[in-house]
Amino acid sequence: MSVVPFGTSKVPIPARLENGRGVRPMTGYLDRVGEDDMVDLEQQLLYDHWANVQSLTAMEGAATPPETALRIAGHVVGVGEMWLARAELRDPAFTVWPQISIKKLGEQLNRSIESWLKVARAGSDHVIAYRNRLGERMESSLAEIVLDLAVHGAHHRGQIAILLRQHGYEPPRSTDFVPWLRFRAVIARQNNAG
Repeated sequence: MSVVPFGTSKVPIPARLENGRGVRPMTGYLDRVGEDDMVDLEQQLLYDHWANVQSLTAMEGAATPPETALRIAGHVVGVGEMWLARAELRDPAFTVWPQISIKKLGEQLNRSIESWLKVARAGSDHVIAYRNRLGERMESSLAEIVLDLAVHGAHHRGQIAILLRQHGYEPPRSTDFVPWLRFRAVIARQNNAG
């Protein structure tokens, strides 16, 4: 697939659709996944969980969190639940736009991270079959799904941060990957010292 410059009306067709089956994982990303791919998936999942917790914690600290921010946070958790349910071959516990409290969202995040880490043991090239919202049969690799979760979550965490600031509340200090790595290193040092 070639790069199409901004402002061009031609949109490239991803490789997964070019074969007409809608099932072949896109090439490129999986070609670069190394032997320790499970560690990479776990790292991405743990980062995404931490970043979501940072957003929920900031919202919890707001006297009256913006309603839109709460809906967006619910959506992030709801999409995570949708993908987890697909991976575990079960129905999701709620919709992709649930209307639930910050406390319930946090509880769901804490439950789902353990399940996600178990699913990650299948490896990045493990393929999940599902039906999309249009009812079409699709397949995506676990690596694609976990990357989608992280990118989707980052997009919406940015929206939540802006909404908090616009309403006079302090957003999370950071929900970025490198600060998470530093946080994780500090925790590891504390655990080794204690």
